[in-house]
Amino acid sequence: MLAPNSSDVAGLLRQARALMPMRKRGANTALYDALEIAMRVCELCNRDIEQDILLGKMIAELPRGEKNRQYVERSSDVYQRVCRYVFLGEEHTANINRYAHALREAANQQVHSSDLKRRLNHGGVNQFYLVRPLRSEVITTKCIRLARQIVHRKQDEFSLRLRRLPDNSYDVLEFSQPEPQP
Repeated sequence: MLAPNSSDVAGLLRQARALMPMRKRGANTALYDALEIAMRVCELCNRDIEQDILLGKMIAELPRGEKNRQYVERSSDVYQRVCRYVFLGEEHTANINRYAHALREAANQQVHSSDLKRRLNHGGVNQFYLVRPLRSEVITTKCIRLARQIVHRKQDEFSLRLRRLPDNSYDVLEFSQPEPQP
């Protein structure tokens, strides 16, 4: 996906922004292409302070609209700053934050931009986002993703005993359901 001569932040960010608007909903090639480029920008900025300074200048030139403050905070890390720049105006803020967390975790797992798209094609953004370390020991969730399927009737009550796994899914330790009434 990346052009061989894409070696500076400005060129890469223009390439990523050119993919916008990229999609309606759900993962697709354009999203993964944009994330691959975003990861390459993060790698460049982490390696070369001049590239990071250039990113900061490009962010400062972003339109402010009717607001008096910048959309991208100076104190944000490179993953957040890059994702906010790339997806500005094209994605909901929650999705942008999700992408930044995913890129940060991919970097923590030593996934390089050259391998990111392949990994995303075999596990999506959530393979990184859901396993990121959380600061809290207590987790609040409304949606539980089970590691294995259970089968039950819609109208019946059932009980589950679960254990949270590192990928934020839940292992079903015990499944019980009362006998159906005649």
